[in-house]
Amino acid sequence: MKYFSIFFLIVSGLVTIRSKASPGRDTIIVKHTTAFELTGGGESEQWKAATWNIIQQRRDTLNKRETKFKTLYSGKGIYFLFSNQDEVLTASKASDFDSLWLEDVNEAWIKTLFSGILIGASLMLTPAFILFLFGAVQWRVNTIDYSSIVSVTFLFVSIAVAEELLFRGFIFQRLISGIGQWKAQLIIGGLFLLTHLNNPGMTGIIKAFASINIFLASIMFGLAFIRTKSLSMPIGLHFMANWVQGVVLGFGVSGNEQTSILKPGYLSCLHALFHLFAR
Repeated sequence: MKYFSIFFLIVSGLVTIRSKASPGRDTIIVKHTTAFELTGGGESEQWKAATWNIIQQRRDTLNKRETKFKTLYSGKGIYFLFSNQDEVLTASKASDFDSLWLEDVNEAWIKTLFSGILIGASLMLTPAFILFLFGAVQWRVNTIDYSSIVSVTFLFVSIAVAEELLFRGFIFQRLISGIGQWKAQLIIGGLFLLTHLNNPGMTGIIKAFASINIFLASIMFGLAFIRTKSLSMPIGLHFMANWVQGVVLGFGVSGNEQTSILKPGYLSCLHALFHLFAR
């Protein structure tokens, strides 16, 4: 915890220094207007006094569609008018205070979440299948305690959400904007490694191999965020990799054993590679 605190202070200092050195953003002028009825189509005369503000697109996007907005304010509130060229939005909500988050934006979040879940499962199942083919390991079905499986599953969900918010959330994103993607990746990878150095069984050669694995896992989660600009994919990746490794295959996660559906039986020294990197 001491090393984590020191590392956190250093990273926080880098973020603060870089933020003070960064040039200010463009200012958006919001004009005052008399109160008017919103129709959703922008026909009101008051909108003519406002100018369009272009929303910058992601550099890696393939869909070069313009999105822009206008904004005004009156004694009754702030008004926004959005215009975009995306023809595939499927939002059906038309009433004030309706659950807009259940619509198209949420569809994209769920899609990347499940993409992360599928990739995370593949990352664990593929090497396990290879070990099985080479006769290095075999599994037998455990006596399943369903309540324990549910409890461990909730635990892994909580760990994935908490760690991704911490390591791929505000600090990581500020570092990317301040010092670039790969420098941010290296710093956060080091922080991620430091928080796992005291995992059970982290000694000797196991510690060396497991440290490499933990650092590379952080880089992978970071790339998932950079590629999607969303925490949903790294959360899905993180959760499912841990869940398949621990709950399905029966390998300890972060050096800790837990209730599992299958119990591994090692038949040769080849299992060491998987077992070490499963730390």
